[in-house]
Amino acid sequence: MHPIASLSNVSKTFGTTNALNSLSLTVEQGQSVALLGANGAGKTVALSILLGLRQATSGKAELFGKKPGSPNAMKHVGVTPQSIDFPPQLTPLELLDFATSHFPSPHKSDYLIEVFGLGDLANR
Repeated sequence: MHPIASLSNVSKTFGTTNALNSLSLTVEQGQSVALLGANGAGKTVALSILLGLRQATSGKAELFGKKPGSPNAMKHVGVTPQSIDFPPQLTPLELLDFATSHFPSPHKSDYLIEVFGLGDLANR
């Protein structure tokens, strides 16, 4: 069985700035992990690499034994990003369609709009 998440000697640089330096971390099923550190310590960079949002400069990252960011890995992950920058021209209905497209058997958007009382806002 693969670990849930692993970083093996992962480094990430941005130009001359070293954001991560040979970080190794393994999270097994059933474990809870907290990443603590000062601003700029690399916590967000490490998570971004695990989620496939950034590529490591060196080292290896795996999520559920798969390549981070791959559909087979991401279908097991729920993430709330630090900032959400959806294009302002998209309607709530379009954003809902986008979000539900990431799931194998999602509810229909019309159903979700009704359940959450978004009828007046769906096409705003």
